[in-house]
Amino acid sequence: MFSPDQWLASTGVSFYNDVATQSLRFDDGSDMRLTRSPSSATNQKKYTFSCWVKRSNLGTNSPTIFGAGNSHTGLGFEQLNFTPSNALRFYRQISSVGNTEYVTTRLFRDTSSWYHIVAMMDAANTIGKIYVNGVRETSFSTENHPTNVDGAVNSTQLHAFGNRAPDGSGGTQKFDGYLAEVNFLDGLNIGETNGYLDEFGEVKNGVWIPKEYTGSYGTNGFRLQFNQTGTGTASSSTIGADTSGNTHHFTSSGIVASDCNMPDSPENNFATALGSLSEPLDYQSYYKATYSEGNLKVTGSSSGWSNGSSNFGVTSGKWYAECRINAKAGTGYVRFGMRSRPARTYDEYFWGDDGTGQVDGTSSPYSSRVGTYIAGDILMIALDLDNNALYFGKDGTWENSATSSEIANGTTTNAFVASSTIIPTGADNVGQAYFFYCQPHSTGSNVTWNFGQDSQFANSTLTAGTETPSEGAGVFKYAVPTGFKSLCSANLNDDNIPISPAQTKQADDYFGTLTYIGNGTDSNSTQNIRVGGTDVLGNIDFKPDWTWIKSKSNTSNHILTDSTRLAGNVLFSNLTNDESDNTAFFTSFETNGFNLAQNGGDTNANGYTYVAWNWKANGGTTSTIAVDSVSSGVPSIASTVQANTDAGFSIVTYTGTGSSATVGHGLGATADVVIIKNRDVTSAWMFWCNSFNGNDLLLLDDVTSKITDSSVFDGTIPTSSVFSVGTNFQSNGSGQGMVAYCFAEIEGYSKFGRYTGNGATSATNSDGVFAFLGFRPAFIIIKNITASAEWLMVDSVRSTFNEVDDILVADDFSSESDFGTTNRNIDFLSNGFKIRNTSAGGTTALNTGGSTYIYMAFAEAPFKYANAR
Repeated sequence: MFSPDQWLASTGVSFYNDVATQSLRFDDGSDMRLTRSPSSATNQKKYTFSCWVKRSNLGTNSPTIFGAGNSHTGLGFEQLNFTPSNALRFYRQISSVGNTEYVTTRLFRDTSSWYHIVAMMDAANTIGKIYVNGVRETSFSTENHPTNVDGAVNSTQLHAFGNRAPDGSGGTQKFDGYLAEVNFLDGLNIGETNGYLDEFGEVKNGVWIPKEYTGSYGTNGFRLQFNQTGTGTASSSTIGADTSGNTHHFTSSGIVASDCNMPDSPENNFATALGSLSEPLDYQSYYKATYSEGNLKVTGSSSGWSNGSSNFGVTSGKWYAECRINAKAGTGYVRFGMRSRPARTYDEYFWGDDGTGQVDGTSSPYSSRVGTYIAGDILMIALDLDNNALYFGKDGTWENSATSSEIANGTTTNAFVASSTIIPTGADNVGQAYFFYCQPHSTGSNVTWNFGQDSQFANSTLTAGTETPSEGAGVFKYAVPTGFKSLCSANLNDDNIPISPAQTKQADDYFGTLTYIGNGTDSNSTQNIRVGGTDVLGNIDFKPDWTWIKSKSNTSNHILTDSTRLAGNVLFSNLTNDESDNTAFFTSFETNGFNLAQNGGDTNANGYTYVAWNWKANGGTTSTIAVDSVSSGVPSIASTVQANTDAGFSIVTYTGTGSSATVGHGLGATADVVIIKNRDVTSAWMFWCNSFNGNDLLLLDDVTSKITDSSVFDGTIPTSSVFSVGTNFQSNGSGQGMVAYCFAEIEGYSKFGRYTGNGATSATNSDGVFAFLGFRPAFIIIKNITASAEWLMVDSVRSTFNEVDDILVADDFSSESDFGTTNRNIDFLSNGFKIRNTSAGGTTALNTGGSTYIYMAFAEAPFKYANAR
């Protein structure tokens, strides 16, 4: 789906079309609506509705986006809403003929980015359609087609946004979130082009973005852009203004000016609090808060401290935000600061409202640097990750006598804390991202964030701020130090793939997944598996150098081959066998795919379905890293290396010596993952990652494997030049051939991290751990390292929508399993993944309480541009 072209946002040319730049915020704690009753009825069988939606609270009600009519008339009512289980429901109730109902199998639980949703009704032809991000939904848990009769839409009955049209039963169906760029076409449906509904959006470099509709709206049609600030009676200057030219303006109720004209939009996505993505028991036993006002207001839990972290994580740069203390339960009952994920030795820096300042529970010497704060105060935070400094302020004045000019200049003398503990070196900085957070204690405390989208803090009695950063979007109450930015997608990093202007490459130029059906019929020729081929799904935009194949439908071995060892030489991730040197499985790598032997049982059996994960190294071209080429004695073994430093991936072959040694990996950066296999003898697969110390080891081929102490990697973690091997024959057998697959993390493209399970067991919307990646994932491998457990493999091609529950395991030959109702459920999100287990414990669980899990993840789209999935 990605093109080979660069992201235009990186070149100074706008990536977006300047179509959907504002939004309207709804809060389910209030009855907020836009309403209109058409003056005359028109086509009550045919229409098209399009909108962009960013969800906030998921809740347990049935939040309504748009609806018309009521159940007390012959026309009934029509409604587009989310179900309590977070599916999308397109509903038409007409008592005389029965209900029309489409309920998606897809679940909509990403609260960190935007969905584009289109609903089309054509009752005359008994057709209803739903499109998400330009693609038609085809999988439904309920699918009842319409009858050829008139409905409520386009009648003279009430039409409403934000809640079901009032009929005595719709009061609890309140929408919570943001709505942008609404188009309604009376009597018209829109056709597809090349598989996309492209009248309201377009694919640009792999991302679905808003596009201005230029066709007819019909008699009762309208367009709502939400770029006004007036409220109340319908007019061209109030928030319900119709800009289609039809002047079908909507009246607002329950909506105030601070909810209007929000800059959080599909073209510039702003941070909020984690909301429904946060764990009920976040690390350090914090409790889940209650979220409101578009996930900007955080109210404490009666159980204790609640965590109101931002959903944007950052790893470098200078960032600013504000937080208003609305109420607090007592002295010491609000904390404000910064934290890192995943938890590490130093993971929390906060300022307590009683004047204490703490770093991981240690007050001295920080408590003398900050004062107290009370309800009504607006707190300021400036995080300088370039100079390892953190500053706190209140009501326009920085604490500890710091000044805006010294903060802007990187002077750290008067910082709250300035040390390498913010971004430490070594193992403490593995996979870290840094987040703003505020913790209210008990239901008597609540705060409201402004990450640049609401300088009035959702409070109509306050005067909105007017201060803008020197760089990027956002508006704040108080002056922002020069060089500091707001947390919005426009300000996120453009420097790395898949958005690098220098490389002009996308994610599928380096990694991609294909699925296909084997034929196995003609032993005299080969089967071509290429993008766009017969029965081939997925996309890669390169000639692979490492391909990993597994049958989905049948028991078979995992087949791994690479262009350094040549295509016919295969290894098996679920076996300890030595290398097989024949072409019965795989014959050649080709542009956008590969060729298979027609009768290859593990790769091409007739009628079997397969998945292939593919990585690009250096197009088959290798080089030698000689002994002593780094420094005297380093490396001590010569290696043949095929490296892609842009993507952080190399294939390394070498001959073992049986003595402790170092081997060059060619990544040009510290290796975060090293996987080694002895090619010549029966031997287990050696696995090391950046969450381990030098003596730690896992076995890729063994379900019983958990982290163990070993000398395989010689007690030494990799450097930017080499990895180390001990005397063990499995990584360094004397005179034996070895292969190593090495990875270095690339921001926006790959992430190799860890999380700790929280043991969530709720059967509905299970609230397991959220892992921040900084991208929407395409492929993830997960392994429990504290207990015997399988190596679980999931991807976005086999599971095209959430929940992701089509599982293969790297250590076993079993076929694909659908765990849609058990304990292996995951949501792929715009900024990471969320564990959705319905049970904990056991060898297959992803969220056993207290267990540590590691993961390898590769991107489908960077968070800067990713839509919600």
